[in-house]
Amino acid sequence: GYALRWAKLPIHRDTRFSLASTSKLFTVVAIGQLLESGRLALNDPITQYLHEHAHRPGWSDVTVSHLLSHTSGFGSYWGPAFDAKRTALLTVQDHFALFEQTPLAFAPGTQFEYSNAGFIVLGAIIERVSGQDYFGYVQQHIFDPAGMRDSGYFEADADTPNLAVGYTYRRMGDDPARGAARTSNHLTAFKGSPAGDAASTAPDMVRFAQALLNGTILQRTTWDAFRVPRNSMVAPPGLPAMQLGLGFMVIEGNQCTAIGHTGGTAGATTFLLMEPQSGLIAALLTN
Repeated sequence: GYALRWAKLPIHRDTRFSLASTSKLFTVVAIGQLLESGRLALNDPITQYLHEHAHRPGWSDVTVSHLLSHTSGFGSYWGPAFDAKRTALLTVQDHFALFEQTPLAFAPGTQFEYSNAGFIVLGAIIERVSGQDYFGYVQQHIFDPAGMRDSGYFEADADTPNLAVGYTYRRMGDDPARGAARTSNHLTAFKGSPAGDAASTAPDMVRFAQALLNGTILQRTTWDAFRVPRNSMVAPPGLPAMQLGLGFMVIEGNQCTAIGHTGGTAGATTFLLMEPQSGLIAALLTN
């Protein structure tokens, strides 16, 4: 297909795509690295690092593990307020105003609910523990050692080379209803965050997966622990059951078990899956 339809610019091997939630894996690996260095623990309450939020009801009961496993009680932050501010959300802290006043949906650890807000909180913890801003940390400790030369977080109005424009029927507010025609997602594009929407290429995502499999960016023992299934996710009809560990999705098929993550937003559908025993990697990015 086309990376840019009006110009008939074709997709090629090094076309960048928005990753949507597949780039949550970068946040997961960053937390794993900080765990390995002894700078945090999975059972630490999040207010141990985010002291300024200790007064918020229930936040002191949320642990790092709850955030990774989507059992924290945090929900999403998409909607009219996000749409109105999307191009101004340039830091992790910018996102907090979108959800910090919203009560937790349930007591931490008692239920499973996929949460983008929880991954924003993880990004803030990464910043507080590492002393770096989130985007700089991911660049230095994940993209660079994995050889991911074409990956990054790009502002919505930047002229980013080789970036595919997303096309969608979706309206503003993340409304799942279809519009009359498929249009560019320029009205819904935004700089990525710890919850998703970094941009990358298929070869870079293969490099990321290889760096995971060979222990370059995360020790194998850590990865093995993070990919142990903890909760089940609803899979579309006819597809294998999907489970979730600590940030890693687990899909058990007839022939093998695939580990990775999926992503979907207006103008982007992405997959990164790997089979640990054989080393097979599949990266699928679309606009």
